[in-house]
Amino acid sequence: DPLPSENRRNARLTPFLCDPNGNLIVNAEGEQFSFNGENKQTEVKDSQNNTIGKYYYDGDGKRVKKVTASETVVFAYSGGKLVAEYSSATPTASPNTYYTTIDYLGSPRVITDRMGTVISRRDFMPFGEELFPDATYRLAASKYGVNDNIRQRFTGYQKDDETGLDFAEARMYKNEHARFTAIDPLLASGKSDNPQTFNRFVYAGNNPILRTDPTGEDWIIQVNREKVGKREVNVSRPVWIPKGEAPSIAERAPHIWEADLPGGKGYQALDRDNERASAVFATRGEAEAVQSGWATQKLAGSITQGVEDGLTGIAKGAGNAVIGTVNSLTNPLGPAGAMAGVPNPLEVGSIPYDNATQASYGSATETGIAAGTVVTGGALSGGRALSVVPETTAARAPSFLGQANGPSIAVPNGASPTALVNRQGSATGFAFTGGRGGNGLNDAVTGIRVMNPTPRYPNGYVTYMGNGRQGVNPLTGRTIPNSDPLRHIPLNPR
Repeated sequence: DPLPSENRRNARLTPFLCDPNGNLIVNAEGEQFSFNGENKQTEVKDSQNNTIGKYYYDGDGKRVKKVTASETVVFAYSGGKLVAEYSSATPTASPNTYYTTIDYLGSPRVITDRMGTVISRRDFMPFGEELFPDATYRLAASKYGVNDNIRQRFTGYQKDDETGLDFAEARMYKNEHARFTAIDPLLASGKSDNPQTFNRFVYAGNNPILRTDPTGEDWIIQVNREKVGKREVNVSRPVWIPKGEAPSIAERAPHIWEADLPGGKGYQALDRDNERASAVFATRGEAEAVQSGWATQKLAGSITQGVEDGLTGIAKGAGNAVIGTVNSLTNPLGPAGAMAGVPNPLEVGSIPYDNATQASYGSATETGIAAGTVVTGGALSGGRALSVVPETTAARAPSFLGQANGPSIAVPNGASPTALVNRQGSATGFAFTGGRGGNGLNDAVTGIRVMNPTPRYPNGYVTYMGNGRQGVNPLTGRTIPNSDPLRHIPLNPR
């Protein structure tokens, strides 16, 4: 259980009830919580079994709507960021524009209008409990306790007044208990060298003064903003900044630097050229983990032109195999007519190959798919021709797409190849679907798409997929937005 609750009537502890996934389903007040397959809170009922809130999410896990007794709110996003809210509540008679002044943790402390007049003030306890007006320090005359209708509260979390919970993107947070209501969904956030991460319900490693957890998955450290601006960096997906903009740092190991912070020591990773620094992490192990993450970037960035042509050839070959099937079915005399060369007024033209390498890969792929064959793991391992082995079972994927002497693209175990063709009959790439993990991938990864070149990705790109065919992080299996670098992994970026 995330936290027991004291029952003052009989001096006993009333435990919270959780489901097998660790989601809080009944609290000490008797409120009931329901969750979907991605462990997102979807409904809350009071102790009398009355629904007090329903919540809806898109394919990226973003909350797009909530319905309560007082209003329905729709949330709009752009680039993964919340940009607008639309409420069914009756608007105020005199609408106005307000501005929030936040503290270093991102909590709105002072709300002002366009003239700079203070509309309201807020103060918070370390774990986010809001302090109410009193007769000594937080006076009503100073605008404490004013209802300003601003949803963003502690560290920028949206406060759900109907439940008293903070919406932390991946899960809900109860600041009164300093605990989340579900376990941390990001397994990679558990660090063996930091025992605080073993508690999967704890907030920010029990250090809310220095850290925040903007996504509910992994905490970040707030560093000196005068030196690093307003860049907020997720521990699992660091954003590099120029070394000169980092806090005071001293090298402690190759590419590992120690940072001086107001709350103590932190650690940073430097890139291979010692020119850019990462976010500041609480432990050296976290900084070293960033360096190990370079393997993923290298995987996406070192595909040679020969392999690139091979991937393109496979995509075109898979597309031509599908086109051939379609032409056989639409021929007036069926497949026999197609083989006999009977004219087909609905025939779709095949996709041309640009060079001999593409043709070699493409022809082998066409033959392999048509014969129900399997492309072996050596398909793209340094050779120019595919190794195609006939089998009586359905076609399945290789373990890797890559080179013998360079990085490879992992393919889920047990996946089957399929072509990706748009409505105009043109191939857009190919995919391996219906697999599960293996080859260094998280078990939640079920497929991979290898897409043809586009204006944004001139050499094509790779996307890993989960059960719902949504884009996922290949290492954690978590659903990721389009803005995440691992959602579209470029092939051979220049």
